[in-house]
Amino acid sequence: MENHPDRNIRLDLDRHIADNIYTCAENGDILGAIDCLDLEIEIEPDSAYLYAERANFRQRMGDIQG
Repeated sequence: MENHPDRNIRLDLDRHIADNIYTCAENGDILGAIDCLDLEIEIEPDSAYLYAERANFRQRMGDIQG
């Protein structure tokens, strides 16, 4: 299966967003990082990458159900 160029651009943007969110988390603001992810997911609801990142942060907080 060949990668579509637009898909590659979207993945790069997702990684950039994740970098910003991880910076927030590294500063100790895990809830802020999750809030940012929630906003990004509203904009890009089909981004599995963003959902996975949000799940990782919730797990770090011990919020397995979330």
